[in-house]
Amino acid sequence: MKVGDLVKTRLLPRTRGGEGHLGFIIEVQHPVVQGHPPDYRTPTAVLVHFSEFQLVGERGEPRLQQWFHKNELEMISEGG
Repeated sequence: MKVGDLVKTRLLPRTRGGEGHLGFIIEVQHPVVQGHPPDYRTPTAVLVHFSEFQLVGERGEPRLQQWFHKNELEMISEGG
């Protein structure tokens, strides 16, 4: 996954409704590794931008952007 890719959220407890939401990746943060082999137990963090506000967090705050772990997203198409 890279910046510009179109993704869909997988059904998670924090998503409301019967299906995932479409958005595109605007930032990818890989785990920081300094002089050691990568720790694959730490997932890559991905910031997704949605076209509509999503309710996020315990309070259900409306936001256009939300952080996900890479494994919480499904790739729809690659960006250019």
